[in-house]
Amino acid sequence: MIEIREQIDQDEETINHIISAATSELRSIYHPTKTVIQNRIDNQVKLVAIINNNIVGTAGLIICENHIMVQGLAVSPVHRRQGVARALLEYATQRAQKEGKSELTLSTIK
Repeated sequence: MIEIREQIDQDEETINHIISAATSELRSIYHPTKTVIQNRIDNQVKLVAIINNNIVGTAGLIICENHIMVQGLAVSPVHRRQGVARALLEYATQRAQKEGKSELTLSTIK
């Protein structure tokens, strides 16, 4: 079973490891600056996906006027194809509905 919750401070090191592993193939062509990264995370609700008490995925939600944007979705390569990303997106969809937002948007890396 996959549990989703908001990220806490103690999750930071594990999340950084998951993001690094999940995006390692992209690093040869994409090198975001610290300013770009900080601007993206300042206004995020950070989520983690947990299987058997281990953090296996993460996503950021940016709550806007009429929608929620999902940004920074990453799943540990070992846990791919197990429904982790789907669980994070379903949580985001439910949160958007609960907050009365009309749509859920996936943000792309720029």
